[in-house]
Amino acid sequence: MNWLEFYEGRGLVVDLASGKVRQEALKPEDAEAKVGGAALNVALFQRYAESDPIILGTGPLTASFAPASCLAVMTAKSPVNGNLYHVPLTWQAGAELKFSGLDYIVVLAQANKPVMVRVRRGQAELTSAETLWGKDIPETVRTVRSANPGDSRSILAIGPAGEGKTPYAQVNQNFWGTLDKAGFGAAWGRKKLKALVMTGMGGRVKVDPDHPALSRQLAEEIKKGMPAKMTGSTAIFKKLGEKIPGPGLLSSPAKHFACFHCPFPCQTFIETKSSTVFLRGIKKTPETLLLTDPGGALAFRNRGKRAFDFLAECFRLGLEPMAAALCSESAKGEEAGKPGAFSNLLQQGEDLLERGLSNIHKLAPWPGPENDITAIAGKSSFSTGIPPIAPEGGAAGQSAREWARRVAFSLVLGVCPLLMLIAPTLNEEKLIAFMGGEDKEIAANMGRLRGATRDLLGEMADPPA
Repeated sequence: MNWLEFYEGRGLVVDLASGKVRQEALKPEDAEAKVGGAALNVALFQRYAESDPIILGTGPLTASFAPASCLAVMTAKSPVNGNLYHVPLTWQAGAELKFSGLDYIVVLAQANKPVMVRVRRGQAELTSAETLWGKDIPETVRTVRSANPGDSRSILAIGPAGEGKTPYAQVNQNFWGTLDKAGFGAAWGRKKLKALVMTGMGGRVKVDPDHPALSRQLAEEIKKGMPAKMTGSTAIFKKLGEKIPGPGLLSSPAKHFACFHCPFPCQTFIETKSSTVFLRGIKKTPETLLLTDPGGALAFRNRGKRAFDFLAECFRLGLEPMAAALCSESAKGEEAGKPGAFSNLLQQGEDLLERGLSNIHKLAPWPGPENDITAIAGKSSFSTGIPPIAPEGGAAGQSAREWARRVAFSLVLGVCPLLMLIAPTLNEEKLIAFMGGEDKEIAANMGRLRGATRDLLGEMADPPA
């Protein structure tokens, strides 16, 4: 089996200091040894470690017929504590990257002035982002789309929080937040990287004749294995045993959306007052908010019906909601209960440290009681925004180990970790079938996958029961 059949066979290296972009070949032995996704990202990070790299990579199943094959993984050192983290990017980021004809992008060094990277047809170009600098996330996305009609399907960007290099900043995808809890928005701000725009036009992903049928069969299994009437973001909250924040704000009937090629829509559009309305008193029609960050939504549950207003304001500014909620709870004065108080967080770490705010040298914990899963998640290299959902079907007392294993192989293969956690019928054996149908091939690929996930987990490979 040629491992490049599951890849485009090339990546891009973008040097922000020199302004040069070069293409490099993905070696078959690298793909075979590391499998892909977060595991391959680690190898790329080590190769370019001296230039403070940010890696955006795909897995062998990204943009395939496998269910929830939406994933791209962003790997970098966190400005919060200097440790290496892997952030899963759902929705369509991975598919757009691979369909653009690339397997990964490596961003090096720092630009002198704000820049934007545009990726299409296997190529990338650096353009000035000076006119975008200072704009919030909605303004940035609308401006980029207006200037590039039909050529800006997936936009990763930072807002004022990232520009200010606050450790509370995150990288957003389109108008909404992500599971970036590692402060990668601050890393982009340091590099003066305002946005990365991807349009999938040039890729040609291998399609096996049996894969469409296999995909339909597995999708039906997933749907049958899910509880009746459980869909949208409420599915995540129910799996966690949590009540959704501000239930009265959910429209009826609610609109639910799924990521690329996912059979289960776990994201819900809701109506909320925009932060512009709240802060400036300007009457506007309610704006929609896509619940892409379960932990961020839960972090504001004590705000009642205004929970989603706070979440929307975080998305607008490019703030990580879980950390912002911790700080807003300790704020004093009239502004403490208003989203406008977040403007005080748009400062660099040294300033925030002097004020005694939390989360300067550690990632924000999951907003809920600690258990065996959250304890392990906090020690891993995974985003703390991945819900601590105990996978069904695991051995008694092994929920933490099973959680870590499922998250690891999803980030290696290029499939959404949320579906891996909420769908009891989905497992690595069924996903590996998309990489080869013969018994020997499946066994060999399973061995490589397990080796890559063990390398990724490190000491977490065998957490205590």
